[in-house]
Amino acid sequence: MIQLDNCVRNLFFSLSIVSSTVFVPHHVFAAHHANSSVAIETVDLGGRVMNGTHNKPGPGGLEVRLIPLGKAGVRTLGVTKTSNEGRFQFSNLKVPEGKGHVLLVTLYQGVPYIVMPRMGSRSNRLPIYAVGSDSSKVHVDSHQILVRVEKEKLVFRESLRLNNFGNTTYVSSGGGTLTFNLPRGAKLLQFPEGLNQKLVKITSERIESSEPILPGTRQINLIYSISSPSSKVSVERRMQFHTKQFKVMTMEFGMREPISSDLDYTGVFGEDLGDRFHVAAGGGFSRGKLVQFTISRDIRNASIEMIFLVFAGVVIVV
Repeated sequence: MIQLDNCVRNLFFSLSIVSSTVFVPHHVFAAHHANSSVAIETVDLGGRVMNGTHNKPGPGGLEVRLIPLGKAGVRTLGVTKTSNEGRFQFSNLKVPEGKGHVLLVTLYQGVPYIVMPRMGSRSNRLPIYAVGSDSSKVHVDSHQILVRVEKEKLVFRESLRLNNFGNTTYVSSGGGTLTFNLPRGAKLLQFPEGLNQKLVKITSERIESSEPILPGTRQINLIYSISSPSSKVSVERRMQFHTKQFKVMTMEFGMREPISSDLDYTGVFGEDLGDRFHVAAGGGFSRGKLVQFTISRDIRNASIEMIFLVFAGVVIVV
């Protein structure tokens, strides 16, 4: 029980909005009690823990908790354990009224799993998976880096769509499950979206997460800047997983097209003048592949853009 409570405390911080799909990897296993003055109703709820790795019912004795999320905060509404067939049951639950989410959570092999149940139903499914260190089933569907000039800074907006299409939860045997190397001199503008803050280590040029990668897809977003960039900035990315598509986009005005022997320049993308970007892209990169590219400012076009924007503003005013 002590080990379970420690896991609860470490992962509680990352609990956020949950969709009705199977899981969101950076959610938590939590157990907090609180009194509520919200009006309540009584319902029954049941279901079954299923082992998605072996396609069979989960083991008996797993602790399952029901956690309502509402104005009264996060607390445990009920605690039970699975039968030998993986079944669980909550009876005469007092559920707060309102639009707060109600979650089923369990901990299996040190990894939390969560699902949003149907209240009043006894056929809810709570999938769990075995843990493995084989990353062959983890791919990056798309990895996009957008670079633009903002107040004399180069601002990088990096977006990565990760897909674990296997039937095991991936945990790296050699350290972090997800790593990001930032360009020299870069500064994070906010904590990375899609990562559990309690499981992330951030240094001057590296972000490393030890969070398990559950089956399914997830989105990770980074925003960072370089304050005093030189005329050219060299950037590199080592593919941690097989990457289907990698794309670098730079502003058409104020920046030149990305230069890279690993990526092909595909032209300009965007409908409006202020949203047009040079695009260099590649794909089918294997795990461990090093992709390098260079981005550079275009002072002449930046001046032209400023003149155009001032002229456009005058026209609008007139």
